[in-house]
Amino acid sequence: MLLSFQSILFLAYTIPNIYIYFRIRHLFIRPEDRAWYTVLYLPLAMIYPLIRGSHGTSSIIVALGYIDDYLLPVYLYLFLLLLACDILLLLNLLFKILPGQVIRSHAFRRYSFLVILSIDVLIVAYGIINMNVIRTTEYRIAVPRKSSSLDHLRIAFASDFHLGKKTGIGFAERFKSKIRAIKPDLMIYGGDIIELDANDAKAIGFARILSDIHPVYGVYAVN
Repeated sequence: MLLSFQSILFLAYTIPNIYIYFRIRHLFIRPEDRAWYTVLYLPLAMIYPLIRGSHGTSSIIVALGYIDDYLLPVYLYLFLLLLACDILLLLNLLFKILPGQVIRSHAFRRYSFLVILSIDVLIVAYGIINMNVIRTTEYRIAVPRKSSSLDHLRIAFASDFHLGKKTGIGFAERFKSKIRAIKPDLMIYGGDIIELDANDAKAIGFARILSDIHPVYGVYAVN
């Protein structure tokens, strides 16, 4: 029996979360604090399945949706960092780099956990900044001209913006300004630009901004 795509996503989220929960509980949380840890962790972990299973548009659901967007990468990198931590603990067990009493000390575990969380937050923060920075990469390709009268053609290519309800209109405005500065002869969109219904007010706003780009030889796009 084949699993649905949503089922696969749910398992891909749930299994690493179980690992994260128990490894943090075992490695970094003192026995007397584990009840509080569970009370804090489980509601955060339930945000993703709650949002995916809800079709509501209340302000609470919308707010949880914004939190969910950032929690997913936080959990992803936390999972990878904890996995790396377990590998280091295994290597230490084999090669005795640090004494066991140091590894088991509360101070060492507290600082290790702070380092893991700090790295996790920094990676996600960098990703957020990087996502909102529009960069251009230039490639020069020599093509035999044959019968064409053109001696050069400047082509701008963009794809995978995934502009949606949570994307600010300012992003599209900055993109338009960047493209205008390049002054392309031809504009190509490679797909996955707007993730909204065509009649959505924000989709219309994005389309209006992007349609204000007028290269000499036009604009071409794929869905």
